[in-house]
Formats: sequence, structure tokens, C-alpha cells
Amino acid sequence: MNVYDVRVTTQAQEQIRDIAYYIAVTLHAPDAAQAMVDDLDEVFETISQNPERQFLVEQEPWHSEGVRKIKVKNYLVYFWIDVENAAVQVIGVCYAKRDQKKFLNGIDIE
Repeated sequence: MNVYDVRVTTQAQEQIRDIAYYIAVTLHAPDAAQAMVDDLDEVFETISQNPERQFLVEQEPWHSEGVRKIKVKNYLVYFWIDVENAAVQVIGVCYAKRDQKKFLNGIDIE
């Protein structure tokens, strides 16, 4: 089993910060915000060890580009596998009930 280096893009880091801020400040639940960040860290460790287990997204063109997703509580984490460099690129994190196609249109796959 290969272990991949997980790289979180700047846009995904900003999305994670926004999610944590929303939970901590808007929902007045700082402990839940920290738990969410911890859960994301655990998922990043999971996908570093076996990213191929996760499903490809259904929507095109992202399906053909190899974009995968994993659910973390009420959020979806989008990533693709860079086999050549043994890396996983986390490209986005968003609320699962959001319009996913619209979200995917707005993120940079690189």
C-alpha cells in the first residue's frame, strides 16, 4: 500500500477556515468547530493511505478529471490523486447540501 502526501490547496484551506469560523462564531459552538477541524485532519490521514477507495464524483468534467469526494459529517471534501508524485490534492471542502455542481464550477482543480 502506497502512502500519499496530502496537500491542501490555498482555496481549500480558506474554505476550512470559513467553516470553522461559521461553526465557532455564528453557531456559537467553538468546541464543535475544533472537532470538525480534527475530523478533517483524520480524513486527510485516511485518504493519505488509501485514496483510491473514495468515490469519483458523478458530475462531468470532474469525473473524467479524477476528482473524488469523501463525506465528513455534513461536508464534502474534494480531492484528486497525483500518482506520479505520490500526492493527494485536496481542492475543496463544502457543505453537503449546497449545490455541488455550482461549487465544483468555482474551484480550481490544480
